[in-house]
Amino acid sequence: MNNSRFITPPSTVKNQGNHTVVLIDADNQDINELHVFFTSSVKDFDVYLYQGDYGDLEYLNYITNQAEWVLINEKSQVSIQNYDKQTKFGLSQSVRYPVEYFEQIQKQFIDKTIESVL
Repeated sequence: MNNSRFITPPSTVKNQGNHTVVLIDADNQDINELHVFFTSSVKDFDVYLYQGDYGDLEYLNYITNQAEWVLINEKSQVSIQNYDKQTKFGLSQSVRYPVEYFEQIQKQFIDKTIESVL
């Protein structure tokens, strides 16, 4: 059973051990691709969806402090200063689509699981 979930403002959730990510200014295609990925994912994720036009900096500060990582669309006007756990995504970035990041995290999880069995 998959326990990944999308969280939208102004909601917050209690961490249940899921990998927590803030996804800033993702488009509908990015979100749909993640939804499909989550249906077969073996790792659970909590993904806070934040659109820059929401404009609640207190909420943004709170969720970024809860997250293990932040993914920001390269076209976004949102800037998070002095925060070293962030990656820009977009066609000119090393992570082109958010789903690539989640695939990497899942692969690391699977590799660690296999190593612990061996």
